[in-house]
Order: sequence, then structure tokens, then C-alpha cells
Amino acid sequence: MITKNEKIIRNYGKNRKGADIMLNKENEMFSTLSFGGFGKLYLDLQLNKDNSYTIYKKVLQADGSFKYIPMCNTKNYKGLQKGTISLLEEYDKEKKKNTYSFNDCIYITIHNLKEKKHIKDFTQVGYITYQIGIESNIPTT
Repeated sequence: MITKNEKIIRNYGKNRKGADIMLNKENEMFSTLSFGGFGKLYLDLQLNKDNSYTIYKKVLQADGSFKYIPMCNTKNYKGLQKGTISLLEEYDKEKKKNTYSFNDCIYITIHNLKEKKHIKDFTQVGYITYQIGIESNIPTT
């Protein structure tokens, strides 16, 4: 919570190349963002009719099936697809479900390749760059 003698600032990390976007034989797009010691984020991407993307996190269920959780929808910005993935999940008592806060988040940009690259059984169709944004409360005295 912010107090009277504080202001909120957002700190941004460096813009980094995250991962390639690959297409498999089943025509499914996926990518894996690696965050070093913090682990990996496995993403599935769905291309929408308006050329935006819906990005899903694939979660393995106890019965062996997968559940797809929508993480973000991208928007076109100067020819690139941009979106945010929240780093914070909080339980909302009124809604009685988990909600996402975008105060701390990963800003992603999807770059489509002009020429697709074939690598073994996959086709590289693009790549993701990302930047992490974290909010901080700073004293104003």
C-alpha cells in the first residue's frame, strides 16, 4: 500500500531475446521462455483472425490431460505484437477466484520471421523478446 510520503515507480530490466516460436507437425505453435534459476515458462500460442495472438500456459493435470490457461492477448503496436504476462496471482474474495495483477509483469514482444526456418521436425516462425517490469514504493521526503 502506498503512503502519503511515497510514490510508485516502475523499474524495467533489459530487453532480452527470450525464445524462438516453433511450429510442429500438428500445426501447433509453442515457445519456452527461460529465466535462469527462476525456471522456464512453457507457452502455447494461438494465432487469431486479426493476426494477434492468445498465449496459453499448458498445465499437466493429475489425470494426465492438459489444461490451457490463457495468460495474455497481444495487441498490434507498430507492426509488432505486444502483451503482458502477470507475475502476481491473488485470490479475490468477492469474485471467489484467482485474479492477476499487472503491477509486476513480463512485457513480451512477438517478432514474426519474414522467412520461416526449418529445423528437423519443426519450423521456426518467429521469436519472443521480453522485458521485466517491477513496481516499487519510493519515499518522497
